[in-house]
Amino acid sequence: MNLTMRQLRAFLAVAEQGNFTRAAQKLHVTQAGLSAMIRELESQVGAQLFVRTTRRVDITEAGVSLLPYATTALHNLDEAERHLGFLIDQGQRRLRIGLTPLVASTVLPALCRRFMQAQPQITLEIVDADREVLQPMVESGDLDAAYGLFFDSKFGLVRSRVFRGGLALISPKAESDAVRGESVSSLGPQEQVCAMPLLTLRRGSLMERFIDDFLASAQYSVVERREVRHLATLIALVDAGMGWAAIPTIGLLECRRFSNIQMLPLATASPNLDFYCVTKAGRATPAAVDIFSSMIAKECGGLARGGTLQGPTRAKRH
Repeated sequence: MNLTMRQLRAFLAVAEQGNFTRAAQKLHVTQAGLSAMIRELESQVGAQLFVRTTRRVDITEAGVSLLPYATTALHNLDEAERHLGFLIDQGQRRLRIGLTPLVASTVLPALCRRFMQAQPQITLEIVDADREVLQPMVESGDLDAAYGLFFDSKFGLVRSRVFRGGLALISPKAESDAVRGESVSSLGPQEQVCAMPLLTLRRGSLMERFIDDFLASAQYSVVERREVRHLATLIALVDAGMGWAAIPTIGLLECRRFSNIQMLPLATASPNLDFYCVTKAGRATPAAVDIFSSMIAKECGGLARGGTLQGPTRAKRH
C-alpha cells in the first residue's frame, strides 16, 4: 500500500469539515479532484472511508481507524519540513522565478544584478516562457512565482498586482512624419496611423483580444492587418517601418532598443492592464518573492500610465 500525503491531507480535510465542498476550498483544489483522491485512497486501503448522502458526509468505522495514523503521519511530515526549512535558511537558499520572454529580456539582467547584491545567500533560478507554460509550473511547485500579464485567474493560483499598466500606441517615425505630408502635431492619433498596416499578435490570443477591444472602442480604423506571434517581433517590425501597433506599456522597455519608434497619444484613455506576480494558493510565499516584486515595480512602475521612450539607449525624440 502506497499512500500519498496529498491523499492523507484530503482525507483529514473531509473528516474535519464533514463536507467535500468546504474541504476542497480549504485545500485549494477542485471538488472533483478531491473526490478522486478520496476514491484512490479508499481503493488502496480496501475500505470505504466516508458515507456520502445528498445532505451530509459521515466517516465510517474504517475511516475512524485510519484517522489517528493519518494525523500522526502528517504531523511528523510537517515537523520534518519545518526542521529542513530551518536548516536551509541557515545556508544556501534557492528562488525559482518565471518571467514572460519580453520581461526576461528587458528587465531581468539589471534585476538579477541588484537582487544578487541585496540577497547574496539566495540562488536565483530563472525560467523564461509563455504565460501558458508558467502557470502550470507554479501550480506544480516547480516555480515559486511567475511574472507577467496574466489576464485570468486560475484556480489554485493567487494573482498579486505588481504594478498597474496600460496600452501605448507606437509607430515608425519616418512613416508617421510622412503621412499626408503634414506635421505630426497637427494630426490626431487615428489620422497618424490610418494609412499604415496594424501590426498585432496572433488572432485569438488574450492580448490580441484586449487590444482589439480597445481599438474598436476608440474607433481606430484598420486598413490592413499583419499578425506575428511575439511582441518583440512586432516592435522590431514597427521600427522597420512595417506598420503601427498598440502594445502594453511594459513593451516600451523593448522599444528603447530601437531608434525609429515613436509613441503617439492615444485617442481615448487607456484601459488598465495589470502586471501580476502569480503564486500557488495555500502555500507560504518566500519573502524573497516580495523583494523581487518590489524591484520589478520600481523598474517598471514608471511605464505604467505615462510611459516614455526616453532612456540611455534611446535616440532623442522628434
